[in-house]
Amino acid sequence: GLGNVSVGYTADVAAWKALGAPTEPTVTLFNDVGSEQYQGTWNQMAIGNWVEEHRFLFLEQLDFSNFYSISRLGKPMAILAWGGRSKEVHDELIANYRIAASSDEEIRTHFAFGYIDGVAWMAWLEQLGLSHDTLPYLLVYDAETKLYYKNDTAMTKMHIHLLKLNNPKAAMQPAVSFLQRVQAGVEDEYPLGMAGYISLALRLLPPNYPWVWLGIVVFLIGMVLIFALTGSKGKSD
Repeated sequence: GLGNVSVGYTADVAAWKALGAPTEPTVTLFNDVGSEQYQGTWNQMAIGNWVEEHRFLFLEQLDFSNFYSISRLGKPMAILAWGGRSKEVHDELIANYRIAASSDEEIRTHFAFGYIDGVAWMAWLEQLGLSHDTLPYLLVYDAETKLYYKNDTAMTKMHIHLLKLNNPKAAMQPAVSFLQRVQAGVEDEYPLGMAGYISLALRLLPPNYPWVWLGIVVFLIGMVLIFALTGSKGKSD
């Protein structure tokens, strides 16, 4: 199903223009930061897949009903964990996070963005080395590889701007820089569970590692055949 997507249609050309859509038939999705228009093949399956992928808000409040679906969009999740502060501080932080993340075109398309109640999710956050004292905290979690990214230095700078200088807009500068570094592949990776350690181990293998293993297997089979033939020849002599 389409979950939280409300569906409607119109044949009013003026309405299309008011929405900024082309005058030919199109599918447009509206979210919390604007709209996106479908550009693919005009068939039911392709459109349905596109809507399924784009049906979430740009910045979703994550809970147990949508975390799994968003984690399976094929993008790392940039998760802002808040808690331990006033509602006004949280609301301002989330609003500025939405603006800052959606304004940077590169990170906008690279990550799936969400925020969580850090107090309610503390059991999970503790597995990532976080605590109540570290909130609010921005981290990146890749559900496919079970790897996560965090930067305590960047978060300390965010806390200074947010909590001491009362400047939530400036607080997003180190946060966005952190996401840019994750995208560039220069932030440290941390494993979550055994699957995470396996992902780290696979990163150490050369890009052509399947062929390396195939070569090793062929070599071992060849050695077994050689020993087998040598042994049989010795017995015949």
